[in-house]
Amino acid sequence: MKLALLRSDQCRFGENDKPVLVIPIGAVEQHSRHLPLGTDALIVEHIARALEETHPALVLLAPTVWIGASNHHLALPGSASVGTLTITEVVTRQVLSLVASTGIDRILILNGHGGNQPAVRLALEHIHEKQPQVLGFGVDYWALMFDALDVVGIDRPPFMGHADIIETSILLAKHPELVAMERAEDDGYGDGIGLHIATTEGIPERSRHGGVGDPRGATVTRGHEFFDAAVRGAADLVTRIATFTSTNQRHTT
Repeated sequence: MKLALLRSDQCRFGENDKPVLVIPIGAVEQHSRHLPLGTDALIVEHIARALEETHPALVLLAPTVWIGASNHHLALPGSASVGTLTITEVVTRQVLSLVASTGIDRILILNGHGGNQPAVRLALEHIHEKQPQVLGFGVDYWALMFDALDVVGIDRPPFMGHADIIETSILLAKHPELVAMERAEDDGYGDGIGLHIATTEGIPERSRHGGVGDPRGATVTRGHEFFDAAVRGAADLVTRIATFTSTNQRHTT
């Protein structure tokens, strides 16, 4: 079910038909010289839509939160950010209002941007403080994708970069008209360690062109592999969330 397409009278769920609320969050920020600003939001929205289309009764899909916490990209044109605290507040309030009005009690925040990770964790903490009966989960789509690829033995990159082979391949598969492959180049990071260690520096200070990783091997075929794996991983997770019983719930039922 797509939340935005339902009528109000269709949005009150009983004890036995509660879907899992899925909230995709992305970002609008530079993606090197060859990908569009909305890459993160585009990808996570495609994954979330595919999840809802294959599990319409299980998923209540909220509209994608397009803007995120991207302060580390603001030195490059087109990047926009509302910061970690604002994203935390937006997601928390959205969930709490929907819990109150619909009766749902299981949520999944599906993240498409690494800079949103602190906000996802904080939002889940705040939701638990306000509504401890709600089972809240948050995950990066690439974590689901990596696990699903490993299960079937498909080769994958060792790390998630930025405007890298993963994002570039998925956009080649979903939006080829938005990808300028002739402008794609390696950034020289090598193993990507610079992306995953906290620092005061922004991406533009650590990358020659705003990307992290080598996108030049990106293909449509790889894009479909990455995308399909992410959807499989998300489907497995949301199915488990729907049947999961926490210790808190066991003690109150």
